[in-house]
Amino acid sequence: MKQLKLAKHFAKTSALFWLCAIWSVSVLGMCVMEFLKFDAFTTPRSLPFIYAVLIFTYFCRKEIDRWLGKFWKKRQGEYFFVAWWCTLLIMYVLVFLFPQKFILPRKMLETCLAMTLPFLLTEISKKLHACRHALKSLFHKPKCRSHRLT
Repeated sequence: MKQLKLAKHFAKTSALFWLCAIWSVSVLGMCVMEFLKFDAFTTPRSLPFIYAVLIFTYFCRKEIDRWLGKFWKKRQGEYFFVAWWCTLLIMYVLVFLFPQKFILPRKMLETCLAMTLPFLLTEISKKLHACRHALKSLFHKPKCRSHRLT
C-alpha cells in the first residue's frame, strides 16, 4: 500500500522537477569531488552554464504557470539553493583553514551565482503575484444575493 502511494506521488510530480533535482545532486557532487581532489576530478567547464539553463527553464515554466493560474504542488527548491550556498561556505572555511590543502573550484562559485538569479526572480514573482491577488480581492465586489423571507 505504501509503495502504491509512493508511485502515485512520483507520477504526480513534474518530470522537470526531478530532472533538476538529479542534476543538482550530480553537479554538487562533482564540485565537492573536485574540491576534495578525489583522483584529480575536474568538473566539466560548461557544466555551470548547462545547469543554469536547466534551472532557468524550470523557473520560467513554473512562473508562467503561476501567472496563468495553473498552480503546481509546492516544491522546496530553496533547499537546493541553501544546500549549494552552505556547501560553498564550508569550502571557503576549509580553504581559509587549510590553504595549502584546498582550492575552491571556480565552477562551484559560478554555479552558486547562476542559481541566485532564478531564485531571486521566483521570490519577486511570488510577492508580485500575491499583491495582485490581494488587490484583486480588495476591489472585487461580491455578487449581491437577494434574500427571501418565507
